[in-house]
Amino acid sequence: PESRAETETQSEQDDPCNNELANTRRPYCQDVLSNGEKGPVLVVLPTGSFRMGSDAAAEESPPHDVEIARHFAISRHEITAREFRQFCDATSLPCPEQKWQDDAPVVSVNWGDAVAYVEWLSEATGFSYRLPTEAEWEYAARAGTDTPYSFGDEITPSAAHSAENGTFDSPVSKGDRIVNRNNFRLYHMSGNVREWVRDAWYPGHNGAPGDGSARVNADEERRVVRGGSYKDPASKLRSAARESLPRTHRDEVTGFRVVREIRQ
Repeated sequence: PESRAETETQSEQDDPCNNELANTRRPYCQDVLSNGEKGPVLVVLPTGSFRMGSDAAAEESPPHDVEIARHFAISRHEITAREFRQFCDATSLPCPEQKWQDDAPVVSVNWGDAVAYVEWLSEATGFSYRLPTEAEWEYAARAGTDTPYSFGDEITPSAAHSAENGTFDSPVSKGDRIVNRNNFRLYHMSGNVREWVRDAWYPGHNGAPGDGSARVNADEERRVVRGGSYKDPASKLRSAARESLPRTHRDEVTGFRVVREIRQ
């Protein structure tokens, strides 16, 4: 019989997401679900450090240094209605009604719905999925920049799908390329739909950890959303901007993306 070491080595070889991808020109990976269908497309991010928060608003201060010492993968786009329906079909749970096409971000999901999805995705793939921590989300959104937005100091039509550049009544789908990706090759970190993260709401960054981990011991009834939406002005699309919502809240401007942990 195979030894444990041999089994673990084989498992690592079969892992489509690995540390080495972070430094390649195509740092993408994708897991296969237990039914043979494919999971979300992921981007493996490099390790690094950044300055989290800003002095622009009380809830974003104080700015503090965060070290992301472990690679992780994050979904290239927000989870789509089609991807969320895979979960609903597999679990026989009701799916929230969607107003737009299957490749648009899933909306009308509360924080618990997002957590249930990542728990199912972990079981269906055999790898560990979860919501991004607030620090991981901001690291991914900034993509190595320290400007208000990952694309500079101002919002342009090609930088974010938002109310800053027109009046919109829907998000764009993952196949739409009217908005550019950021330096980490991620789409819609600003605008489109705002995104649930793992953390409980704190009114500021006092006492925030410097290792990228989640903060979960404050107001457990309110959770953090990041990124702003297609209905939001520029101020809500900044990399440091943060909002709180009741964990049971659902609306047509809120969705989520996922993180997949990588074996080190």
